Amino acid sequence: MPTPSSFLSNVAQPLLGQLPLRERPAERLYAVGPGALSLTELLAAIIGGPRQLETAQALITQWGDTLSQVEQAELERVPGVGRQTAARLKAALELGQRLAYQQPTDRYQIRAPQDAANILIPLIGHQEQEHFVVLYLDTRNQVLDREVLYKGTINTTIVRIAEVF
Repeated sequence: MPTPSSFLSNVAQPLLGQLPLRERPAERLYAVGPGALSLTELLAAIIGGPRQLETAQALITQWGDTLSQVEQAELERVPGVGRQTAARLKAALELGQRLAYQQPTDRYQIRAPQDAANILIPLIGHQEQEHFVVLYLDTRNQVLDREVLYKGTINTTIVRIAEVF
């Protein structure tokens, strides 16, 4: 498997320069919207620069879904990612997480298990350890609050029932 630096050094001309203007990440974002772009294209649009596609691919290859958990200093070690680009990436990832966690002003009502999952997946879906979360509901099953009571290991969480009540 190529390392990020070998991946970048093997490409003579940047991939971005080989693409027609309408196929470049920022242009596709404008033309078709963010939902139609791949993760690599979305990252490339944030990164910018002539080697944005190679840099984005190197990040996806190295960290994949765990990219949001990577420290800024580690991102800066990837060729093509300087201090400002790493800061932009961390800010964009944090913004996405915060917006996903945000509760709507109207209270969310739990009618089925999927409703609870929709609330909890943005909160704990990408964590590398088990979490025990309590959803506080009113008498109409509307969510009043949520709280992470316990964080466990990679596959277990020990819960003291007395503390839950």
